[in-house]
Amino acid sequence: MLTGHFAAALALKKYDNSIPLWVLFAASQLVDIVFVVLLLLGIEDLRIIPGFNASNDLDHYYYPFTHGLIITPLWVLGFIGLYAIKHKINTRVFVILGLAVASHWLFDLFTHTPDLPLIGDNYKVGFGLMNYPLLSFALEALFIVTGSWIYLKHQPNLNRKKIVAVCILGLLLLIPPAVGPIMPTPHSVNSVAVSGLIMYSFFTAVAYFVGRLK
Repeated sequence: MLTGHFAAALALKKYDNSIPLWVLFAASQLVDIVFVVLLLLGIEDLRIIPGFNASNDLDHYYYPFTHGLIITPLWVLGFIGLYAIKHKINTRVFVILGLAVASHWLFDLFTHTPDLPLIGDNYKVGFGLMNYPLLSFALEALFIVTGSWIYLKHQPNLNRKKIVAVCILGLLLLIPPAVGPIMPTPHSVNSVAVSGLIMYSFFTAVAYFVGRLK
């Protein structure tokens, strides 16, 4: 799953309006953000295999530190710890941020081929919707549309400007999963990492501006 992860951020915003939307965006994509950094450092890895699956040419064969189920609670605690440096943490904030981070693994489970490790780099799972691009895109679109609707429904002082901004954000989020299957084969692992980092940074920045609209 690509941008469908941000749907969790949009939906979870309804439970605590004090958490900035961009923080929830960063939380929902935390493990992918760390993954591309670890790719650049050579700690985790992937293989570029043309035609590996119907949606992309990437074999995520080794990412136990970011996408392992057993290690997910550590990323939850790590992100909440960073947020707590400058913000007050209560039970509600803890649960919301924890769900945002943990949702990443669950969302990936639907679309990934069996490459998500349960323990270490072993016992890998994934339902494999990536091999069915239309179904995979439909799932991401459903998540994004639903998350956007929930976000708007629970916004105080909702106005036309915010509605338009969220609709534009939703359309932008649909672009990566829509064009992914027709994109050319990446030239290198580093190019995959850099493009991923740019994409996550871009959407988090857009969420920052959308969240600040009055």
